[in-house]
Formats: sequence, C-alpha cells, structure tokens
Amino acid sequence: VGNASSQKEMNQSEKKIKELRERPFLSVIIPVYNGSHYLRETVASVLQQPCKDFELLLLDDGSTDTSLAICNDILAKKEDVQPFIRVFSQSNIGVSKTRNKGIDLAQGTVVIFMDQDDAMRSDFYTEEIKEKLLKLNGQGVDMIMNGMWNADDKLHAGTFASIEREVNKGVYPGNCQKLVWNFLYPFHANIFFRSLFFYGETPSPVRFFELPLDVESTFRHIAKYASRKILVSDEFSFSIRRNNNESVSATWDWLKVYPVKANAYYDILEWHRKYYPKDKKAIKDAQIWLLKKIDELIEGYSCDPHKEAMIADVLRTSSYAPEIKSLIRVFPIRSIVLRAYLFGKNYKYYLKLKRLSVLYEGIKWRVLQLVSSHKNPSVIIKGNLLKL
Repeated sequence: VGNASSQKEMNQSEKKIKELRERPFLSVIIPVYNGSHYLRETVASVLQQPCKDFELLLLDDGSTDTSLAICNDILAKKEDVQPFIRVFSQSNIGVSKTRNKGIDLAQGTVVIFMDQDDAMRSDFYTEEIKEKLLKLNGQGVDMIMNGMWNADDKLHAGTFASIEREVNKGVYPGNCQKLVWNFLYPFHANIFFRSLFFYGETPSPVRFFELPLDVESTFRHIAKYASRKILVSDEFSFSIRRNNNESVSATWDWLKVYPVKANAYYDILEWHRKYYPKDKKAIKDAQIWLLKKIDELIEGYSCDPHKEAMIADVLRTSSYAPEIKSLIRVFPIRSIVLRAYLFGKNYKYYLKLKRLSVLYEGIKWRVLQLVSSHKNPSVIIKGNLLKL
C-alpha cells in the first residue's frame, strides 16, 4: 500500500511539473483603454525580451479609438509571436476589474502589470533572470519591489529611481510595518508571483478593489501585507514610466478622486476585518489611514468655496458613514479635524495646524532626500532607454 501511495504521489508531482512546463513562466498584463498613441511601442518593448517563455495579455476595455484594432493587427502580422500574445476585448468595466480579469487569465508563475503608455527594458527577461525568479519563489518570496526609470514621453531621457536608496536591500516579511503602510511605491514597478494570487488553484484575497477610479495604493497595501516575503532590490528593475499628458493621473478631477480614495481605504479596513480579523494592530492602522483620507477629502473640498457645502453630503453617503462615530470615539486626537467639522467648530483652524505638521514632515523628508542625493546623486540617462 505504501509503495502504491508513493507512486501515486510521484505521478501527481510529475504531472504538476509537466503542466508548469507547458505554461509560460512570465505573464505580462496590459489593460488597454484608448491607448493607441503609445501602444505599439509598449508591446514592442515586451516582445523584444531575450527569453521567450512568456505570454502577453492585452485586455481592451471597450476602447473607442483604434486600440483594439492595433492589438489585433499585432497579433495578425507577427506570426512568430502569436503564441505569446493573447488579446481580449470587453465592454468598459474599468481598469481594476480588467486587471483582475488578467490575473484570472494569466498562466505564468510570475506576473507583471504594465500600463499602456509605459515600456519594459527590452533586455530585462533573460534566462538568468528567469532562474533567479524561480529560485526566489521557491524560497517563499511573493513580491519583488524594484527600482524604475522615469522618462520623457519619447523615452529619450530619464532618471533611475533606485528603491535601494529608500529601503535597505533585502528580504522583508510581508506585513513589515516599514513597507506595508509608510512606503508608497509605484505598483507597476513591482514583480508578483502567482502564489500571491492563488493558493494552489484557489483564489487568494489579493485582488484589485473594484473602484470607479484607479486607486493603486489600496492594491499595493494588500499585496504587501498578504505576501509571505518581499524582496527589495534594484536587480530586477524593468519598468520605464513614460511621463505624458495622456496618462490618467494627469487629468484627474481631484474633487471626484477624494471620495473614491476615502471609500477605498474603508475597503482596506473591511478587507482586514474579513480576512485577518485577529490582527488588531493592522485593523487599527487601517482605521488611522481612513481618517487621513477623510481629512484629505475635507481639506480638498474646503479649498473651493463653491464645493465646501458638499462635504456633509459626501460624508453622509460614503461607504464608511457607519464607521465615523467609532473613529471619533477610538481616536479622539487623530479625528480632531473630522470632529470639529461635524460639531460645527472652526475645523479650518485645525486644518491649518495639520498643514503645519505635514509641512514640517515634508521639509524633514526633503532634507533627508537632499542628503541622500548628495551622497548618491541621480544619474540622468540620455539615449534609447529601452536598451538599458
């Protein structure tokens, strides 16, 4: 019986290894919405990777320009890369739902998200990098936080933003306080492993919240918190951020963004309560960050005399409205702006005090950045950034 059981386990193991070998190792997910301007160059930067063991998922989210036609044209004309490209189209559901669809469709052990106007360093994915990624995943690393390039719109000049200048290189536990809340780094510069999104074939709770706007900070938080281990390193850097006037964040209407962000941080609080109810500190931290976003909302609307009257309605109709009394009771000092507003006191006075505190912290951070820059100055890079 023992031999039969061992043989069965061996056969299952061999079957799993075979299935993994038949899958692409790397999945690159690009949500597409009216991105025709830069889309071909973005796709080209992925297809030029030296190691061909990858798939590129292009998910068109109901574009009204020629984006879908470009995706299909690339697929039709590039016969040699057809096995690596998968094109999907749908009516518009928003970037968060589209990314979640990409996660469910992706077959790779490693997952990378790219924006339609950014690029991947063309010699990033080599056999050597693949072997290192495979080894890291075997060691329990679920996420890699990398450095990245910030470039002009033509990718002709840029600077490298080293993550190792911000945080010491090394492996950190996923719920490390230093990374989870206080370190907001662009999520598109990170590398994720399938093990973060699935327990075997069962979906994990790590997904993008389905929001009307793209609030990446919420995903960054839950991904870092839920990871077993996080590697901080510049070695695996691949992302080139193309700064341009067509990016979504460049055209944000902040009076619409503030309520969405506050609701999103309430989603984080509820996420912790649902999936990690025993971690009381994480729940408390989530409440504090929700208060910060409510303060941002109050401050943002109060700056416009025509919009100030809307604050009460926004708070009343928010998803976190039932939580407000509890926040005031548990955090009497931290909720001082919110309390002052609700109880008809001069809340703008407390906003000024808070601004002074934020200004002080900002100056202190800037001084530290200048000292760091003097010791290790940023290098301006000119030429073809794709060939870095």
